Amino acid sequence: MAKTMYEDMMSILTEYSSGLGEKMSAEADRLTKRARKQLKETSPRSREQGEHYADFWRLKRFGKKGTFRIVIYESHESKYRLTHLLEKGHKTRGDTFAEGRPHIEPVQERINKEFETAVERLIKEG
Repeated sequence: MAKTMYEDMMSILTEYSSGLGEKMSAEADRLTKRARKQLKETSPRSREQGEHYADFWRLKRFGKKGTFRIVIYESHESKYRLTHLLEKGHKTRGDTFAEGRPHIEPVQERINKEFETAVERLIKEG
């Protein structure tokens, strides 16, 4: 009798966790797309016409169903090195210092808080 009760409980918990994992994955997808959009809007743009640093934010999803990792990255071959310099500032050729223009960290903090709130809500909803 104890074995069947244990099996029943494990079945219920497994079903609950897989459903919760799918909901969390959907929420992560939604928020990641929103973060990418915000990065495109808030990232610095060059003064020149044509390609801009802000235009090259991409998403990539790793993992299997239920486990996931989503990465937002700067995809341009020559511009990906700019992210840290633009975010934190850098020394220029004329020995002056170009102030950083934080555009990644604020988006990351906001999205992380929203994801945490969403996960708490999903757990409470069951």
